[in-house]
Amino acid sequence: MKFKKLLPVAVVLASFLGAGCSTSHDMMTPSSNISGNYTSEEVKKAIISASVNREWIPEVIEEGVIEDTLIKPGCCSATIRVHYTNTGYTINYVNSRGLGEGGGKIHRNYNRWVNNLDKDIQKELRKTSALR
Repeated sequence: MKFKKLLPVAVVLASFLGAGCSTSHDMMTPSSNISGNYTSEEVKKAIISASVNREWIPEVIEEGVIEDTLIKPGCCSATIRVHYTNTGYTINYVNSRGLGEGGGKIHRNYNRWVNNLDKDIQKELRKTSALR
């Protein structure tokens, strides 16, 4: 009898908790135009260096395309492709596991990871420029 009385309260409480803990956000696709005079090789090295520093596993697929995979043991993984030239790059989602991807939405951690990678690529490019 007590259970039947508490069930509606539990349902309402669960719906409020679920709404407040939403981790699904619009998926980011960072794109950067590069100001400066870089070669494609310098951009490639900056992407690989930033990837490794952020614990992504980079693999050169072909000239102008690097595939990065980030694995969080016991949690999730994400794979992206970074398309680049000497004047810019774009980070594109490929697939994921455990990040609730669907309908252009994904767990907020994915956006944080690709945003941090984007910032680090830009830092690496600035380092390259400073070393000239």
